[in-house]
Amino acid sequence: MLVQLGWNNILTNPISLIRDAARMQNKPWGAIITWKYDKPPNLDSGGNICQQMLMSYEEAGAKYVIIFNYPKYPESYNYGMRAL
Repeated sequence: MLVQLGWNNILTNPISLIRDAARMQNKPWGAIITWKYDKPPNLDSGGNICQQMLMSYEEAGAKYVIIFNYPKYPESYNYGMRAL
């Protein structure tokens, strides 16, 4: 189970929800840190990403932390997966 962090959202509410849902199902959980902005640079600052990682892993008990840094390309660019 993964919680998505980013897009200028408050961190504590989604972390609490996924942590409790994982606890009820007796499953591990983690956090995926996504873009903060729609335009480059898409990711947050390094200090803020580190804070999100520490909050998820050390303070809340996440087993996994993933940073999503998939580039946004025009529709004509054939890169990665996309729905047809």
